[in-house]
Amino acid sequence: MPFQTGLRYPLNLGAVLASAPRRCGIYALYNADGCVYIGAANNILSRLLDHIHEPNVCLKKTNPTAFTFEFCPPELIESRQAILLFEYRPPCTDRPELVTRET
Repeated sequence: MPFQTGLRYPLNLGAVLASAPRRCGIYALYNADGCVYIGAANNILSRLLDHIHEPNVCLKKTNPTAFTFEFCPPELIESRQAILLFEYRPPCTDRPELVTRET
C-alpha cells in the first residue's frame, strides 16, 4: 500500500518549513529514480530538517529532491514503516532487514 496522499514536495528548506508537519508519522525521500529513503519520526518537520542539514553518506550519493509523508500514531509506526520499506525497497535505509526479507 503506497503512501496515503501521494503528494510530493521539493526537498529544500522553504518547502520543508512550509509543508512538513510537526507530527508523528512516516516520510519518504525521492530522487528522479524513485524512493531512496523511508523514515519514521515523532516530528516529521524536525527529522526532514536534520536530513537537509546533515545528510548521511547514502543520501549524499542518491541526492533526494522531494519528500512525502503520512501521519501515523506512534503505536503503528513500526509496522507501517515495515510495510513501506518492503514495498519500496529504498537503497538508503536504517533497517535493511525489512527491505530484504522474504515474503
